[in-house]
Order: sequence, then C-alpha cells, then structure tokens
Amino acid sequence: MAAPELLVDNLSYRVGKQTILENINLCLSGGIFGLLGANGAGKSTLLKLMATVMGPTYGDIRVDQWQRPHDDRQIRGMLGYVPQQYGLLEHLTIKEYLHYAAVMKGSVHNAAAIQQVSDWMGLGEWFNTRIAKLSGGTKQRVGIAQALLGTPPLLILDEPTSGLDPSERVHLKNLLQQWSSTATIVLSTHIVSDIEGLADTVGILDHGQLLAQGSVTSIVRKADGLVFQRSFSLGDWEQEADRWMIRPNTIQPVPRVVVRIASSGKSVTVRYLTREPDEYSVMASADLEDGYLALVNFPELRDTDATFAE
Repeated sequence: MAAPELLVDNLSYRVGKQTILENINLCLSGGIFGLLGANGAGKSTLLKLMATVMGPTYGDIRVDQWQRPHDDRQIRGMLGYVPQQYGLLEHLTIKEYLHYAAVMKGSVHNAAAIQQVSDWMGLGEWFNTRIAKLSGGTKQRVGIAQALLGTPPLLILDEPTSGLDPSERVHLKNLLQQWSSTATIVLSTHIVSDIEGLADTVGILDHGQLLAQGSVTSIVRKADGLVFQRSFSLGDWEQEADRWMIRPNTIQPVPRVVVRIASSGKSVTVRYLTREPDEYSVMASADLEDGYLALVNFPELRDTDATFAE
C-alpha cells in the first residue's frame, strides 16, 4: 500500500478573536515531516485538526480522497495518533489496555497485533502490570504502542519522545525511520535533536504561522552567514556574561541570538546568530537549530520562497 497524501489547504483555527493557526498549507506524501516550534506555537492544535479531534475554522484537510469532516471515519481508519496529553485507563494492565484500544480501532483486535506493538515498544516486562504503577516513560511507550496497532499508513505524533530516556528515543527514531518507507508520518517537537537526522522535510511553526517548510538543507541554509563563534577566558566571561545572556523578544530586540554556550574549564565559547559580528568572532557552519532560530528571530528571512524552501 502506498503512503497516503495528507493535504492541508489554507487552514486557520480561531478561538473567539484569538487566531491560533493562520493560513497553513502542507502537502505531505510518504516519509517523515518534522514540525518544529516552541511551546505555544500551535503545533498541538494543528495535529489535533489533522487527527480529526477538532474541526478547522477555515480551510480544508484531506487524506487521499477523504476530506474532513465528511470522511472523518475513513481517515480515522488509516490513522495512528499520539496526542501530547492523553488519559490512559490506568486501572487496566498494558495487555488489557491494548486489547481495549484494538477493539476501539475495529479491525485489529487480535493477540498477534497486540504482541507485535508490545515487542516494538519493549513492554513485555510490564505486559500484565497495571498502567497506574508504570513510570512516566513507560506510559509514554504504551501510548505510542496503541498508535501503532494495525500498522496505520498515517501516523501523527505530538511530542512522542516526551519522558523517554536517550536509548528509548534512539529506538523510536529507528522504528519510525523503518516505518516511513510505507507511511506518512507527522512528528511535532520543540527539540531540534528529535528530528535532526530523521525528518525528510521540516516545517517551522511560530505564533500560529508556518514560517518555512522544505528539506532540512533548505532550512539550514536560512542561517548561512549569520552563525558566529567567540571564545572568552573565564575571567572575561564573568564580566561579559550578563550582556550576552539577554534574551531576544518583541519588546526588547537585540542584535544577536545566543544559540549555545560551551565551557572547556579554561574558556567559554559562545555560538550566536547576528548580522553584526564583532571583530573577535569567527564565522561557523550552520545547522538545523541555527536555521530554526534564524527564521524565528529574523523576520526578513521569511520571504515568499521560504514557505516552500528547497
């Protein structure tokens, strides 16, 4: 079965006079789409709309020939969904809960399918344990397991790595990478490393607007010529730190955005974005985090080509 096409056309969502999402356009077909944005950017709302949990104020969502809201039942039959916040039935064991989820999905109620997703997520040790007794990370794996029941061709995952330890994150990435050859996967996160090296395409969402979408390379390219590094002795850094640690915001814009600070024990190196580097800084190669921060903090980069950056 070919991976389904997910089309989002001129989508907006409003609550009263507040605009949560504005004019979102996406066309996804196969592979992994990483939706990157800060908390409150509108990622969860967009995924809820894709997953038929809510209806848009304006615009259309279509999965292959099925269009929301008329064909929601058909879309749900193709869908595996991990919301950011959900309530597991904690009085049930993992086995009982996955059986319940399978019944709710309709066509995948069999022991083999349940055992398969349990194995994928490494839940065998707790298979007969009540969910209330599980750690937060194990509960998250149960939530992912229910989404994988029936090997759905459309996966919508909202912050799926939340609560997972590093080894579990790597395992989930590998599983999704394998799955992506026959499925369309949407994965939202505010952590760049969650999608770096995983996503085929990336979208940057900020304050309800899609600032750019395209290949990882195209997003990285947005920061070309803006990334610099400067090293300080520990003594100099103590005097300069307050000046460098001012956060950019709409009320008090600053000419630079600090990306990361690294200390070697004898010196401190600051990586930052700016159009006005000082004479002590050297240019550095851009990465995905730089591209994301450049688009968020330098509005002039969001030209008409950025929406479909290639």
